[in-house]
Amino acid sequence: MLGVTSSSLVSPKVFVSMSVLIGYHGTSAREASLIERDGFQDSSAESWLGPGIYFFETQFIFDGPEAARWWAKSYKKNKRWVILKAEIDSANILDLLASKEDRDKFSQIKRKLLEKHLDSGGEESNFSLKGVFLYFSRKVEVIRSLVDAGRLDKFANFIVGYPQVQICVTKSSCIRYLVREEEGEL
Repeated sequence: MLGVTSSSLVSPKVFVSMSVLIGYHGTSAREASLIERDGFQDSSAESWLGPGIYFFETQFIFDGPEAARWWAKSYKKNKRWVILKAEIDSANILDLLASKEDRDKFSQIKRKLLEKHLDSGGEESNFSLKGVFLYFSRKVEVIRSLVDAGRLDKFANFIVGYPQVQICVTKSSCIRYLVREEEGEL
């Protein structure tokens, strides 16, 4: 990461302390059985909030189970799908939804990494937030953020088309009480 160290950036002590989040994970029936038997596998670092295990949360205008269903059925096109409900228990959370302090910390790290990127000859137009999320995924157990799944639409614009509260769990031991919430077939 271009010689960036945690000491050259910001102290990682500002993260929100929370108790338990409830998340919904949409997947295929086959993968749900494997998860129940063997536990979760992390997604890649290419995912929106970095590497980890992804859940949707119910908040204000957003329905977590509905988003998990959409993910499993419409986006992943699973013929047989399952929504798993889990409790996520961690005090080490980067909360980009509810904590101004965490959003400010995220912006600080983003600015510092952008500076490093530009100093190394990179262009601002090809700077990605992936490095910022990768940095935080090594510091926290959970990242929580409001995202716009509408950006997956080829006609996406500045209007938030499909707001979602996503939870990325970077440490699987934070996932407790996993249960099948819903299942179905296309």
